[in-house]
Amino acid sequence: MSDWPDALDDQILAGLRAGFDASDPPPAFLDDLVVLALGSSRLDAEVARLVDDAAVAPGARASTRVRTLRFEGGGTTVLLSVAEGPTGARRVDGWLVPAAAAGVALHGPAGTVTVDADASGRFSFEDVPAGAAQLVVQGPHGVVVTTAVQL
Repeated sequence: MSDWPDALDDQILAGLRAGFDASDPPPAFLDDLVVLALGSSRLDAEVARLVDDAAVAPGARASTRVRTLRFEGGGTTVLLSVAEGPTGARRVDGWLVPAAAAGVALHGPAGTVTVDADASGRFSFEDVPAGAAQLVVQGPHGVVVTTAVQL
């Protein structure tokens, strides 16, 4: 019985790896998403998973591309509208459902920025650079962490 993997096995596996890399490479921002997920993980938090991601093309109501995202988890829905500005920075407008005053932190390429959601659950972030981002909401019913997404 020979050792595994032998030279032929290595050659076959290298060919398979090259085929997968060419046909379905990992996204360039995958490393950023993993770092965000590991760096801001909280054992006491509920995870809100991305359930809807829709892009709206520029048109009559907006001259820039707008993306709407919806996260759900832990009895909380986080709705986001992400608009790309002329410099490439994003404006992120958000709503919490059910509406509640809460602290909202955005962990992204420029570090962490924290704002307060008002009693109606509304909040916003200005000049957010493109890249991987994640929200942490600290509300009256606990902590909710969104899955990381590319803004």
